[in-house]
Amino acid sequence: MRAGEQFLQDARDLLAAARAARNRARRIAAGEGVLRVGFMLSSDITAPLHTFSAREARVRIELVRLRWWNQSTDLVDGTADAGFVRLPVDAGRLRVLPLYQEGLCVALSVRHPLAGEDTVGLRALADEPLLRHAGASPVWNTGPRPDGTPWLRGPDVHDMEEILAYVRAGSGVVMVPESVAAVFPRPDIACVPLTEVPPGTVAFAWDGERESPLVDTFVDATRPTVSDVTRPRPGSAPAP
Repeated sequence: MRAGEQFLQDARDLLAAARAARNRARRIAAGEGVLRVGFMLSSDITAPLHTFSAREARVRIELVRLRWWNQSTDLVDGTADAGFVRLPVDAGRLRVLPLYQEGLCVALSVRHPLAGEDTVGLRALADEPLLRHAGASPVWNTGPRPDGTPWLRGPDVHDMEEILAYVRAGSGVVMVPESVAAVFPRPDIACVPLTEVPPGTVAFAWDGERESPLVDTFVDATRPTVSDVTRPRPGSAPAP
């Protein structure tokens, strides 16, 4: 069994390396001066982009949408040269610069008894089925319930549209960053801040085994955005 698991991992590494080489060759053929930067929904990327462009005016930035369930793969195989991610990432070769933290909330139907609460603790959600992405990396598996038993597994989902549909129907709940919830305001879905849950971390990540002066410059442009405080919810007043 262990030999088979190792073979599978080796095969994945080889495929990722092949994709990375192909993507680099295509960019070289198209001409230098292009940096592909990955971003995630609601990522705060404006300041680094402006700083980098001021330093490298001749470099064209192409933005690549990353999804949390495959963000590491896209960075390793060269789909993106570097990118803004949400931790954790599951590739040991990636270098990571944590940027800031943001609170998490639970999205549930407005008909749910907890929809009107100011905050919700994990114990109140102990019997709720959790939605999970069908292809999510193992590092994103939700930990046990407060009593140590596994969470009830809700339907597998493939995109945000499916998540919203299941939540509206009351078929499950999902934990998401508050900034993501703010992007999809809906009258039939309530997003309640979670307690007993540490905030999520947004970071900048890149392949540490692939040298790139442009990536190094972008990392330097991103460092000033590092913050040691949790960002308030969109539309909320900052803490005094």
